[in-house]
Amino acid sequence: MGILLAYNLIRRLMTLAAKAEGIWPNQLSFSSCSMAVIQYFSSISIMSPGNIPIHWEHLLGTLRLFKLPPRREDRQYPRAIKPKPSKYPYKKEMPVSLTDWHWANSPFFNVFTK
Repeated sequence: MGILLAYNLIRRLMTLAAKAEGIWPNQLSFSSCSMAVIQYFSSISIMSPGNIPIHWEHLLGTLRLFKLPPRREDRQYPRAIKPKPSKYPYKKEMPVSLTDWHWANSPFFNVFTK
């Protein structure tokens, strides 16, 4: 319940700041606005009661600074189907065995074959 209240409070403050700026509320960065609101409410206990309206206006002015860049309308990605991974592992390279041709020429091999 508390998370829902905090979310709605942040969205309401974003709406107030956006209305003063003349933009839509979704044009403000939610993560930046939420950090500013959390910082404001964590420091409100050390503010003198007479300065709270000044700090409130400063908060709304700060939220206006978090305007997102406009979305690019020309960006378009074609649809694509990604290949599914195989259920089975890939065959690994076989290690060199003792019966390979290079062992026949080694001096160690010749000692035991004589």
